[in-house]
Amino acid sequence: MTLEGQSQPNGLVFELGDPENYGIKAGKAQTIEFKNDQEIRKGETLKIPVHFKRIQNFPEGQGIYQPGHFKLQTNVIANGTATTPGVPAGNIQVNLITDTEVPDITLQSVTGIVDPKIDINVDPITVEGIPDFLKDDVNLDLENPYIKLKLENGSPADVNLKARMTWTKDGVFNEGFQIGTNINENTDQTITLSGNATSEYYLSRIAMNNLPAGAKNIVLGDNLYNLIRNIPDEIKLTDVEAKALQHDTEVILGNDGANYEVNTIYELNAPLQFGNELNIVYKDTINDWGGDLEDITIKKAIVEMDALNGIPLNFELNAQAIDRNGNVYPNVTVNPVKNTIAPGLKLTGENGGTATESPIQLEIVCESGDMKDLDGLIVNFTANMEGVNQNATLNKGMTLKLFNIRIRIKDGVTVDLN
Repeated sequence: MTLEGQSQPNGLVFELGDPENYGIKAGKAQTIEFKNDQEIRKGETLKIPVHFKRIQNFPEGQGIYQPGHFKLQTNVIANGTATTPGVPAGNIQVNLITDTEVPDITLQSVTGIVDPKIDINVDPITVEGIPDFLKDDVNLDLENPYIKLKLENGSPADVNLKARMTWTKDGVFNEGFQIGTNINENTDQTITLSGNATSEYYLSRIAMNNLPAGAKNIVLGDNLYNLIRNIPDEIKLTDVEAKALQHDTEVILGNDGANYEVNTIYELNAPLQFGNELNIVYKDTINDWGGDLEDITIKKAIVEMDALNGIPLNFELNAQAIDRNGNVYPNVTVNPVKNTIAPGLKLTGENGGTATESPIQLEIVCESGDMKDLDGLIVNFTANMEGVNQNATLNKGMTLKLFNIRIRIKDGVTVDLN
């Protein structure tokens, strides 16, 4: 008995509910073979249970021919020999009527080209835990900062993605730049989310080596430099667009209305390894001098100190005088005499390195009156990379320390301010 109506091969893949009496004929995947003679008495019906496992290669107009509409048209043709035992010979007419009944059908999965609606919402990165010396006036020329983008695609469809990477600094929004190519393209800049898998991308300023297995690298060049050089407060992916790739995809049905999730996890990594355009200005305060100077009239003074630098950066120190209220002292100037701090020499390991000691000398001059309320200095450290090994990377074991702070005033009086 042959199931027809499927003009293409292997249209119906099925199994039989009574394997002792029926089988599938060798080489004829759509033909049911009787293993034993079956007796059908007058007025009775012979039922042959057939369980469809897979239905594919539908003729035109069948299958899911439009969203929400399924159609299956089959013809059953019985070929074989029927005998009528106990009936005298002669002209006897036997009518064998076959009928196909499908009491229930459940679609478990569908294979085809899908075009789903894809909505991806991404939480922003809040940049926190910034070292104090990077919170003021900075131009971070980092060698190769990178953003690790992890995309968990819970759907069966492969998806191309593009978005804008934007950022906010001190309340000012920057519209940023695009990541990923146009979603219908496929280049080395394309971001593809493989179906039912986690994809990992490293968005870097320059090409990266030794990535984790399966991870891909997208080079963003100066776009990433512009994002990180002033250290934003928040980074966010916006205007996210996604498009399923146009190839056959098997979709398992019954998954809460076939709703799938795409989860995004991304983090900013900025190794403190600098380039030539680095510029860092860091401010700090040296104060509480008032108790040492309250009985001294000062019109001109020399402040001396020593700097112990374990950071592989050049520093230049400038300062402003402050009064006992912490305000910049009017009509008082601080002139640098010796204000350069040589870089520390980095060796190996997190705490490895050799600190360099440099003497500092500043001249404080009061243009009118005296500085009886002088209480300290606001010091400004400006860092740069001139003549420094650019392969050096900053770490928490590197420090800059000022010590032996003293002030020399008229008549040769020296006051220890440590």
